[in-house]
Amino acid sequence: MSKKSIGFLVFAIIFLVLAIGIFAYSKISNNNSNENIANTNTTNSAKENKPEGFVFYDENGNEFSISNFEGTPIALVFWSSDTDYSFEVVEMIEKVYNEYKSDVTFLIINTEEKSANIVDTIANCNYSFQVYYDTQNLASEYYNYSKLPTLIFLEADGTKSNQIEGEITEDSLLANLDIIAGNY
Repeated sequence: MSKKSIGFLVFAIIFLVLAIGIFAYSKISNNNSNENIANTNTTNSAKENKPEGFVFYDENGNEFSISNFEGTPIALVFWSSDTDYSFEVVEMIEKVYNEYKSDVTFLIINTEEKSANIVDTIANCNYSFQVYYDTQNLASEYYNYSKLPTLIFLEADGTKSNQIEGEITEDSLLANLDIIAGNY
């Protein structure tokens, strides 16, 4: 064999070994990624199935968790009183509250640091429902949301029915309330 042929053969063998190595590495990496994704989903599913892991407070500082309201469908509304759109959604909740309050527990949770100014602003709105406070800002981490307002609809057994972040229409709100209230 000529030097050229031997050089080509060595190059082909090195190329083949590298290709096999890259292929094997990508398969191993994908399997590990899939296992991590499966573990993450299992963890998130557990949270979504039993969402009792964070506490929130009323204006007097009394502590609550989702488990205080178990056995009834829950509409969780996370909002901030420093955004106009959050106020619009809370006003939308106010419009439908009386129609659904016997079938659904509404937990309207302000995610800002509680201050006298915020409490006064909310009190001046004269809402029909209780407003709670997530003073430790744990809900966004627990429910993994990034936009306000966020609405989370829980079945009576605590499982998540739906989660809507940001913009919501009144039709969508009513449809989700009907689902968890059993009015569909």
